[in-house]
Amino acid sequence: MNRSEIKKLKQVSWIAAGSFFGSVPCFPLTLLFSPIPDFTQDPPTIPQTMLTLGQIGTAFLILGCVALGIKLADEKKIIHSIGFTMMSVAQGVIFVLYLISYNGHEKLEEAYRIFSASLYLLIPSMILIAIYSEFPLWLRLLGLAGCIPYIVENITFSVTGSFNQTIMTIDGIGNILMNLTVLCWGIFVLRNMKKELNELNSKQK
Repeated sequence: MNRSEIKKLKQVSWIAAGSFFGSVPCFPLTLLFSPIPDFTQDPPTIPQTMLTLGQIGTAFLILGCVALGIKLADEKKIIHSIGFTMMSVAQGVIFVLYLISYNGHEKLEEAYRIFSASLYLLIPSMILIAIYSEFPLWLRLLGLAGCIPYIVENITFSVTGSFNQTIMTIDGIGNILMNLTVLCWGIFVLRNMKKELNELNSKQK
């Protein structure tokens, strides 16, 4: 591997890891600085701060998944590449939710149907990512566990037909698990980069 290839490895790895790191703080910042949404009113009150932070966090996550997906495709790790590429598509669907004008409960229900549809992309992507052996087993299982609250949330909404504190709590648990997963993705992308560079240096000696 020549210098240009080493430079590309570092750049793509840092773009992926940096994007993952950049997406993580948006959720806790939402909890700290954004008022709690009120879904009991019509139209519902959803703070612009929450929507903006959601857009930023999701955009970072899309960038990280695309970068890592391209890196893995370049390394001929096609199945894993498909997982991260599909994850970026799922996040693209979720990104749309932050752009909807919530001017009534009908719009809110429409948005939730879109979110429910995104699970058909999110769950298969996390299963494919769980096959990626360069992540430790506990991290792959953590990613799969992060999907469970969203499934439960979707079922709860289907049964109740409305937003309530229970659904908000379940969604919060899902966000915590997913953000923890993404944070660890960033850490292990950098660890794997250092491992690859060390292996290259050993071969060159």
